[in-house]
Amino acid sequence: MYMHETSITKRYIDLLLPSLCGNEGGEVETHIYKGQLAYKFPCPFCSPFYETKEVRVRQMAKLFPATKMEYSSSSWFFRCRRSGTPECGGGIKSFYNFLLIYNPPLFNEYKKELDAMFKEKSNKLKTCIKCS
Repeated sequence: MYMHETSITKRYIDLLLPSLCGNEGGEVETHIYKGQLAYKFPCPFCSPFYETKEVRVRQMAKLFPATKMEYSSSSWFFRCRRSGTPECGGGIKSFYNFLLIYNPPLFNEYKKELDAMFKEKSNKLKTCIKCS
């Protein structure tokens, strides 16, 4: 039985959460965003470039689930309100792209799982078509 993309993504988010606190006592805070659980934390890309600890640990970034984003294939997104570096600028990023930039080794594992899931779905579809 294959896993759904959302459950795979959520598992990788849970793996990342401890590292999103930063090095200076920042916190990952859960909150409700459009009726769903989301996370706020110091931006891992731009926070280190600010002078004071108080500013560096502010929760300016968030990971949030898709809500009524029918045009997107991603189930989670990243956004930094500061957009202080090229990595966190440019608006909303899919979790897929965020993980690629933030933690390439973990991204490679994530991509392998997604690829395996889609391959299994494709094989099941081919089997169903042959049975028709």
